[in-house]
Amino acid sequence: MFQVSALLVQDKLGWTPFMSATKADTGAREIMEKFLQFLIQHMPNNDPSSDCLNKLIETKNKSNDTLFTLLMRNGHEDFGKSREKLFELMEKHSNSQGN
Repeated sequence: MFQVSALLVQDKLGWTPFMSATKADTGAREIMEKFLQFLIQHMPNNDPSSDCLNKLIETKNKSNDTLFTLLMRNGHEDFGKSREKLFELMEKHSNSQGN
């Protein structure tokens, strides 16, 4: 769980490592895909006290950006596969909670 929570910590401007990765000069897409694949494999999905998915989805930076809005922007990277992985993660955890 510690490794997962470390990816969700916000800095002074509200950016998590996930959010920051979207702005990487090179390799942003690959970084995001690896981060999300890590979460798919390691995020706890049977612990009701764990709200990692909510933190991932709902965290906002000082500009009110969320991870999803950052992945939707058109820039020098195409985050289509990252968006797919994010939805895969959301589906995995919504199924495990019986929603």
